[in-house]
Amino acid sequence: MKYRRTVLDPGGSQPGKEIVQKFLGRSQSTEPFTNWISEEFQPTAAVYD
Repeated sequence: MKYRRTVLDPGGSQPGKEIVQKFLGRSQSTEPFTNWISEEFQPTAAVYD
């Protein structure tokens, strides 16, 4: 419901950067995504066998 109220309801009436900040409670950043990708897709020894 928070997503609906914070992101969908305002539509294009507010800048995206403001909507993201209100929804996440922090400024936007690619760092959490980059960290998740690097953790999620670590190569394993089986890949190189």
